[in-house]
Amino acid sequence: MKKMKFEAKVFQGHKELIAVHVPFDPAKAWGKNSRYFVKGTVRKRRFEGEIGFRRGFHYILLDKDLSKKTKRVPGDWVPFILGLRQPSAQELAAKPGLAWARAGPTLRPAPSALGPGQVQRHGGAKERLERLFIQLPALVEVDGPPGVPFEA
Repeated sequence: MKKMKFEAKVFQGHKELIAVHVPFDPAKAWGKNSRYFVKGTVRKRRFEGEIGFRRGFHYILLDKDLSKKTKRVPGDWVPFILGLRQPSAQELAAKPGLAWARAGPTLRPAPSALGPGQVQRHGGAKERLERLFIQLPALVEVDGPPGVPFEA
């Protein structure tokens, strides 16, 4: 099924819900359906959810976890890639409600794609601290003779 790429502005809606407008008509992109269950990525973070329709707009609500993991706040423009997915039997049986998108696992870049000084994080608390030390030499002014080796 065809994937749709777009950029959307994050906004805060009713009851402080974080959402984005979907800038295309899912019926034109994927054919007419009563509901559109989607999966995709936002800032290399996988998610799945449903596209909703309210007040003349197609939208996706970003749950708190997804908003936090992608570091998106109202006013930010965010690149999305969306495609249809097969809903679970439970989702199909549920009465349509608010159209949420929930975070999935992070897409990790290939090791060669990491730039110099970059640390690939796996979520360990210690690794957050290790990142600080890798960038530290770039922030420290070294006052000494040139050509003398520096040990980390």
